[in-house]
Amino acid sequence: MTEIHPDQIELFLAEARRKMGRFAARTVRYRFLISLGYHPLTWIRRRSIRPHPEAVASPDVRTGGPRCGGCVHLAPLDLDGSGARRLKCWLNGGERVTRGDATTIRAWWPACTSYEAR
Repeated sequence: MTEIHPDQIELFLAEARRKMGRFAARTVRYRFLISLGYHPLTWIRRRSIRPHPEAVASPDVRTGGPRCGGCVHLAPLDLDGSGARRLKCWLNGGERVTRGDATTIRAWWPACTSYEAR
């Protein structure tokens, strides 16, 4: 895993957000973090979430390995009453869940060490 300082990510994200909008920039950041061997929630929650040992450090879903989309902890939740369901990690009663878009899980993310197949 490549060591990277959080400030580097924030500078990268600020430039990407300026050029392409926040949602596209967030996807670029996730792909970047995955390519470095990090699970994207590590940077969102500011705590270490290790990737699954069999997960491939690639945002390309064709590379195989366990993905968040196949995990029992993934739950579609309506947290704001709008009817929009967002995929959230419901591990340990939802300790990783916030109401914001940043903690919405992408099914294509490589799984973390808490992965349990459906």
